[in-house]
Amino acid sequence: MTGNELRKLVQSKLYTLTQYVYYFLADKDAMYPHIVFNLSRSAKYDAARDDVTLDVEIFTKSEQEAQDLADAVEAMFNVVNDPQDTLLPTFFVENIKQVPESDKSIRHKTVEITVQNYERR
Repeated sequence: MTGNELRKLVQSKLYTLTQYVYYFLADKDAMYPHIVFNLSRSAKYDAARDDVTLDVEIFTKSEQEAQDLADAVEAMFNVVNDPQDTLLPTFFVENIKQVPESDKSIRHKTVEITVQNYERR
Protein backbone atom coordinates (compact mmCIF):
# COMPACT_ATOMS: atom_id res chain seq x y z
CA MET A 1 0.00 0.00 0.00
CA THR A 2 1.49 3.32 -0.99
CA GLY A 3 1.52 6.34 1.30
CA ASN A 4 1.75 8.59 -1.73
CA GLU A 5 -1.89 7.92 -2.61
CA LEU A 6 -3.08 8.83 0.88
CA ARG A 7 -0.83 11.90 0.94
CA LYS A 8 -2.23 13.10 -2.40
CA LEU A 9 -5.80 12.55 -1.21
CA VAL A 10 -5.26 14.52 2.01
CA GLN A 11 -3.41 17.27 0.17
CA SER A 12 -6.18 17.69 -2.42
CA LYS A 13 -8.80 17.96 0.34
CA LEU A 14 -6.77 20.55 2.29
CA TYR A 15 -6.26 22.64 -0.87
CA THR A 16 -9.99 23.36 -0.75
CA LEU A 17 -9.35 25.34 2.46
CA THR A 18 -6.26 27.36 1.49
CA GLN A 19 -3.87 27.52 -1.43
CA TYR A 20 -0.88 27.21 0.90
CA VAL A 21 -0.64 23.55 1.89
CA TYR A 22 2.64 21.83 2.69
CA TYR A 23 3.63 18.27 3.45
CA PHE A 24 5.94 17.92 6.45
CA LEU A 25 7.53 21.39 6.36
CA ALA A 26 6.35 24.82 5.18
CA ASP A 27 8.45 27.17 3.12
CA LYS A 28 10.42 29.62 5.22
CA ASP A 29 8.45 32.54 3.77
CA ALA A 30 5.06 30.77 3.66
CA MET A 31 2.02 33.03 3.33
CA TYR A 32 -0.80 32.99 5.89
CA PRO A 33 -2.99 31.15 6.40
CA HIS A 34 -1.12 27.96 5.67
CA ILE A 35 -1.46 24.32 6.59
CA VAL A 36 1.29 21.77 7.19
CA PHE A 37 0.34 18.10 7.41
CA ASN A 38 2.23 14.95 8.35
CA LEU A 39 1.38 11.28 7.99
CA SER A 40 2.95 8.58 10.15
CA ARG A 41 2.09 4.91 10.46
CA SER A 42 0.94 4.06 13.95
CA ALA A 43 0.07 0.38 13.43
CA LYS A 44 -0.04 -2.22 10.69
CA TYR A 45 -2.62 -4.91 11.45
CA ASP A 46 -2.29 -7.03 8.35
CA ALA A 47 -1.35 -6.71 4.71
CA ALA A 48 -4.64 -4.97 3.90
CA ARG A 49 -4.84 -2.32 6.68
CA ASP A 50 -2.67 0.43 8.07
CA ASP A 51 -3.56 2.75 10.93
CA VAL A 52 -2.06 6.11 10.17
CA THR A 53 -1.79 9.28 12.24
CA LEU A 54 -2.53 12.48 10.31
CA ASP A 55 -1.53 15.74 11.99
CA VAL A 56 -2.88 18.91 10.41
CA GLU A 57 -1.09 22.06 11.61
CA ILE A 58 -2.90 25.36 10.96
CA PHE A 59 -0.99 28.66 11.03
CA THR A 60 -2.79 32.01 10.76
CA LYS A 61 -2.58 35.58 11.98
CA SER A 62 -6.12 35.55 13.41
CA GLU A 63 -7.62 33.47 16.20
CA GLN A 64 -11.01 33.43 14.44
CA GLU A 65 -9.45 32.26 11.17
CA ALA A 66 -7.51 29.53 13.02
CA GLN A 67 -10.70 28.32 14.68
CA ASP A 68 -12.66 28.46 11.42
CA LEU A 69 -10.00 26.39 9.63
CA ALA A 70 -9.82 23.89 12.51
CA ASP A 71 -13.62 23.56 12.36
CA ALA A 72 -13.44 23.04 8.59
CA VAL A 73 -10.74 20.35 8.95
CA GLU A 74 -12.84 18.64 11.60
CA ALA A 75 -15.93 18.69 9.37
CA MET A 76 -13.88 17.41 6.43
CA PHE A 77 -12.29 14.47 8.27
CA ASN A 78 -14.40 13.48 11.27
CA VAL A 79 -15.93 10.00 10.88
CA VAL A 80 -15.60 10.14 7.09
CA ASN A 81 -15.24 7.24 4.69
CA ASP A 82 -13.58 8.37 1.48
CA PRO A 83 -13.25 5.38 -0.92
CA GLN A 84 -10.71 5.75 -3.73
CA ASP A 85 -9.58 3.50 -6.58
CA THR A 86 -6.99 1.66 -4.48
CA LEU A 87 -7.60 2.97 -0.93
CA LEU A 88 -10.51 2.82 1.49
CA PRO A 89 -9.61 5.35 4.20
CA THR A 90 -11.82 6.19 7.17
CA PHE A 91 -10.88 9.33 9.10
CA PHE A 92 -11.55 10.06 12.81
CA VAL A 93 -10.69 13.40 14.47
CA GLU A 94 -9.13 12.64 17.86
CA ASN A 95 -8.14 16.06 19.19
CA ILE A 96 -7.89 19.77 18.38
CA LYS A 97 -5.49 21.86 20.38
CA GLN A 98 -3.97 25.32 20.51
CA VAL A 99 -0.18 25.36 20.21
CA PRO A 100 1.73 28.31 21.72
CA GLU A 101 4.09 30.14 19.38
CA SER A 102 7.01 32.37 20.36
CA ASP A 103 5.72 34.93 17.83
CA LYS A 104 2.51 36.09 19.53
CA SER A 105 1.08 37.34 16.21
CA ILE A 106 0.80 33.74 14.93
CA ARG A 107 -2.10 31.47 15.84
CA HIS A 108 -1.33 27.76 15.60
CA LYS A 109 -3.80 24.90 15.99
CA THR A 110 -3.23 21.18 15.55
CA VAL A 111 -5.92 18.74 14.46
CA GLU A 112 -4.97 15.14 15.28
CA ILE A 113 -6.66 12.53 13.08
CA THR A 114 -6.53 8.74 12.99
CA VAL A 115 -6.90 7.10 9.59
CA GLN A 116 -7.88 3.47 9.21
CA ASN A 117 -6.58 2.87 5.73
CA TYR A 118 -7.58 -0.29 3.89
CA GLU A 119 -6.21 -1.42 0.55
CA ARG A 120 -8.79 -2.20 -2.09
CA ARG A 121 -8.11 -5.61 -3.60
